[in-house]
Amino acid sequence: MVFNLVLTGIRAYVVDIASKRVDVELSSRIMEQVLDLRMESRPVSWAPRLQPALLRVRARLHRLGQPDHAGGPALRAAVPGRAGLISPWMVLPPLVAIVVILVVSLFSLARVET
Repeated sequence: MVFNLVLTGIRAYVVDIASKRVDVELSSRIMEQVLDLRMESRPVSWAPRLQPALLRVRARLHRLGQPDHAGGPALRAAVPGRAGLISPWMVLPPLVAIVVILVVSLFSLARVET
């Protein structure tokens, strides 16, 4: 049983890797044919030119004492009150839905048994 599980996992991994490679190759060939453009001669991306501007913004945020990652002081200052706590009113609809589903399922089960 364990041997079957291991073989199934290995097979799934190999199929996943092979399908990713085939997907990349086929999509590249299709794009080359549709656009009549070789992927080797495609235009240079604009992302490297954007990197210095992003580094300047990051440096400015650090100088202001506000890290650029989520949950930093800037985010905490922007969320007033009980940041991170869920309001009781937001919990009420799922609880009501759960109770309704349980009641309906119990009634339908009782109906089927009779």
